[in-house]
Amino acid sequence: MRMMRKISAAGVLAQMTCLGAVDAHPQPALAPAHNPQQYPFYLDLSAAAQLRAAVRYLRDGREQDIRATREVMVCGGAFHSPHLLMLSGIGDAVSLRALGIQVHKDLPGVGKNLQDHLLQPIFYHSRQELPVPQFIAEAGLFVRTRPGMQAASPNLQFHFGAGLPAFTPPGLGANFAFVPILVQPLSRGEVKLKSANPLDLPVVEPNYLVEPEDTRTLAAGVQLARKLAKTRAVSAISGGEAVPGEAMDGADLEGFIRDHCSTVWHPAGSCAMGLDRMSVVNPQLRVHGVDGLRVVDASITPRIIAGNTHAATVMIGERAADFALAAL
Repeated sequence: MRMMRKISAAGVLAQMTCLGAVDAHPQPALAPAHNPQQYPFYLDLSAAAQLRAAVRYLRDGREQDIRATREVMVCGGAFHSPHLLMLSGIGDAVSLRALGIQVHKDLPGVGKNLQDHLLQPIFYHSRQELPVPQFIAEAGLFVRTRPGMQAASPNLQFHFGAGLPAFTPPGLGANFAFVPILVQPLSRGEVKLKSANPLDLPVVEPNYLVEPEDTRTLAAGVQLARKLAKTRAVSAISGGEAVPGEAMDGADLEGFIRDHCSTVWHPAGSCAMGLDRMSVVNPQLRVHGVDGLRVVDASITPRIIAGNTHAATVMIGERAADFALAAL
């Protein structure tokens, strides 16, 4: 099945959907974690409430408020943070008004600039049974696929190891895999509102591979995997390429990649940090033009990092804690 360019966010919003209400204590109060009946609705930005006074959420079918005396920190991840901001009237003014949402701050970059990492496994038959790996990858590699990239970060990350049963095509038998990962995608997606109803999940349009260079980069990763498979160390255990098959090349290989590549679940960038018109937060993670509100998650990265996003996201949280404590 050809990869769909528009996906539902169901199952993804369970990442991080808490809001921290920071008062004079170092430990933030947390709104309830996401489930179908209990999660933040919107931020009350009315003049009477003043932002820091109210975070409204649904619990057991009833709307409730969390009060904050200093700051609210939105930590919903690259899908839910822009969703919450837009429901609260922070986003592209034209789009919000079209849904009947009162505009509190016109920030057209909210939900834009969505980025993600994509992977394309290459499976090989193994001449011998291999133990199931303890980690998802037993070896790794970062490479640059084009000339003139010496000063740039690598654009491909590689995983290598024995095939994990959960990710291996059925009936393949003993196998191992090279897994090139596109870590500097050029394609950009978007998170949009389906409606003004907070119970409706956002519409996520990842726009994977809309930039042809992204497909070419993954194809270069497949070719590099084939070269590595012919090295003395790997060829000793290799029983030949199983998927996609060594005969597949050129346009056929690029078509295979478009049909079969998969997300690594590293969404980022949809509430980008910066000082330009399309940025959402400033370098202290404060939402432009809105007092007492920060976004603290992977959505603030203007450009996705060229590697796993976990450590960078932890760093973002650490810096936000420093900013908030310094403001006490």
